[in-house]
Amino acid sequence: MARELAAADRAAMTPYDSLSALLTSDTVMSGLVRVVTRYVVDSLSAVRDDVYVITSTSVPGMRTDTIIIIRGRVRYPIPLR
Repeated sequence: MARELAAADRAAMTPYDSLSALLTSDTVMSGLVRVVTRYVVDSLSAVRDDVYVITSTSVPGMRTDTIIIIRGRVRYPIPLR
């Protein structure tokens, strides 16, 4: 769970323009247990991306966990005058 939250924080703090370049798969060994984190960046439009953080372990019977983070490009306010 801690590894999944750390991966979600990484996906939330990565600059929008670098999402697909900086978010790569990561494998961590904790004793005999292997934790694999994958990122899937789904580009919905020019100003919105969905980032899927998928975490799986090598423990038999454990299911894959997925967190979906919606990221958007910074929108500057429209001048009223």
